[in-house]
Amino acid sequence: SGIQAALFLQKYGLSYVILEREFLPGSFWTKFPRFRELISINKWIRNKKHRLRFDWHSMLEAPLDMMDVTKSYFPTGDDWQRYMSEVVQLADLNIEFGKDVNRIIYSNEEEKPCVILSDGDKRCALRRIFVGT
Repeated sequence: SGIQAALFLQKYGLSYVILEREFLPGSFWTKFPRFRELISINKWIRNKKHRLRFDWHSMLEAPLDMMDVTKSYFPTGDDWQRYMSEVVQLADLNIEFGKDVNRIIYSNEEEKPCVILSDGDKRCALRRIFVGT
C-alpha cells in the first residue's frame, strides 16, 4: 500500500517520504504465502482499460506490469516482491529503508506532527502522517 501511495503522490508532484522498517520493499512476500504461490492468476493483458478490471497484480501508474517480471500463471511471493523492488527502483520512489518508527507525536515547538524513530531521530511532516502496515 505504501508503494502504491508513493506512485500517486509522485505522479501529482507532492512531497513525501516513506519510512520502511525492513531493508527491502515487500519483505512480507519473502515468507508469505506459506505455500509460496499467490491464489490469483497472472493476467497477460496489455489493454489499459481491461487491465484495470482483470490485472490484480500490477500497481496503478507503475512503470512496469507484473507480467513484465514473470509469465507464471500463478506467481510466487518472490515474484511479487521482485516486482515491487523493480517498481521502487524504476519509479525512483522516495523510500528510506531500515527506519523503525517508535511513536508519533505532535511537536508544539515545530507545530507539526512528527515521528520518533528507534534510533532517536525525529522527523516532522509539513501536514500529515499516514500509517500503513
